Amino acid sequence: MNYHDGFYKRIFGFPEMVASYLQDYVERDFVARLDMDTLELASGHYVSDDLHSRENDVVWKVKWKGEDAHLYVMIEAQRTQDPRMAERLLNYTSALWLKLGDVAASSKETVSPPVFPLVIYNGDDPWTVPTELPVRRSAQAKHVLEFLPDYSYYVLDENRIPKDVAAAKPGFASLFVRLEQAGSPAEMNLVVAECVARLASPRYIGLNHALAAWVKHVFLLNYHLATEAELKVIEDLQGVNTFMEKKMRMWFAEREAVGEARGEARGEVKTLRRVLVAYLQTGLGGVLEAIRVLIANSANAGMLESLLKQAYKVKDLSAFVPQMEKALRDAECGRQGA
Repeated sequence: MNYHDGFYKRIFGFPEMVASYLQDYVERDFVARLDMDTLELASGHYVSDDLHSRENDVVWKVKWKGEDAHLYVMIEAQRTQDPRMAERLLNYTSALWLKLGDVAASSKETVSPPVFPLVIYNGDDPWTVPTELPVRRSAQAKHVLEFLPDYSYYVLDENRIPKDVAAAKPGFASLFVRLEQAGSPAEMNLVVAECVARLASPRYIGLNHALAAWVKHVFLLNYHLATEAELKVIEDLQGVNTFMEKKMRMWFAEREAVGEARGEARGEVKTLRRVLVAYLQTGLGGVLEAIRVLIANSANAGMLESLLKQAYKVKDLSAFVPQMEKALRDAECGRQGA
């Protein structure tokens, strides 16, 4: 098992997250026919055909609207491409059918329920592996096509979703997609701050902790932005947000010292900071602390001026956050190209 698998299985173990992925990112008509209120985790242990044990904690079942029948949703999180993904998923699906058949052996149900295989991929390169069984594409397959299994799976290639599209999605899945897409600590903390606000209710404490664990181990530790000792005492997204803001103040202070040594126009920058924060507070009804920290520590007059122009164009703070994320990405690209 990949080290990261446990974090993904934990996140996909919440019905709100699964429902949001299906409704916001699976572009198929059947999704509208599902009763998301009936989502039930169908995790379990089954044995695939090659006799290797398979623990799958991300199999869900959901009822069709107005019916007592279920659809099973099998979620497979992938960071790399697998040329044999179709065969693997067919193997897992067959094992699931066999297990369900054993459970229902004494019932009147004789038809296996449909299974929807969903691959959630967040690798750097676009997914290029065919989503159907390769055996059906062979030169000789046409002679025996009726005897070959017809099977395919659905791929959600997260890093090919435009960031402004992800930011406009209403569900919880968009928060995780944007966390995975974050290209810098500053951009990550903007999304973390939004997660804190969206998951403030006690009913979401489990999802809050699951996303916090992902940010800590997959982002901060993996990119050497924190030590295990620093993160050991952090349990939730608020703790992650506070830690990252403290770290960014330190990073910005170091960069500011370098900027002052290069003779940056401090007066212009300070004025732009003050005007931007004031407008967000009075014109857009408030300002997230994460945005306030980024503005207060930015020494890029051009970026601040651009953000002020964007702030004048939007109607509320939620529409401004994607503009802030875009400005951070553009600034990061500018530094890398310098």
